[in-house]
Amino acid sequence: MSEAELQSAVVDMLTLYGWKWHHETDSRKSKRGFPDFIAAHTSGRLMLIELKGYNSRGRLGKVTVEQQQWLDVWRQVGAWIDGHQISSHAWKPENLHSGAILRALDIRKR
Repeated sequence: MSEAELQSAVVDMLTLYGWKWHHETDSRKSKRGFPDFIAAHTSGRLMLIELKGYNSRGRLGKVTVEQQQWLDVWRQVGAWIDGHQISSHAWKPENLHSGAILRALDIRKR
């Protein structure tokens, strides 16, 4: 599964479960390393999401140092909004197939 295919599935789930989200369409003009998505839900949850898919040679993309720094800083600060901790995720196709992404986005199961 390519990153584009994974992104399409994540967008569908974000939309299905009522998340407001932003994805920078041309990251070349953005600061390096910022995650692919920032998503917020009226339940008070906020997520930063980095996606990695497989390339045409069957190799899984890797989180860059700059991307990992962004994900880590959110975890390290332990930021909370209205009693909900901000979370950060680096998802790959296996997370979709295992149901981990669905569990993270389905606010009904919280």
